[in-house]
Amino acid sequence: MPHVNEIEQPESDRVDAAVHDRRRPGRHRYVNPELIPLLRGTVAPAPEVTQFGDPDQLRPVRGLPLALALSAALWAGIAYAGHLILS
Repeated sequence: MPHVNEIEQPESDRVDAAVHDRRRPGRHRYVNPELIPLLRGTVAPAPEVTQFGDPDQLRPVRGLPLALALSAALWAGIAYAGHLILS
């Protein structure tokens, strides 16, 4: 289906439309066709979002102590290796 602005009109229709344009001054020449139902208030209500129960919002936080312990062990190993190399 072609968009509204892609439809070719005969030259006589263009002249008639320009002469009989009754839109208010300052109105935009192009209006997105998808906005027209929204502006008129005829948009269908949005479908309901499916809920999958109560999400566990603390799940990512539970991995923090483990990540911290592994990181501390890794940095301790790097520090020990650096001490051995430099001494």
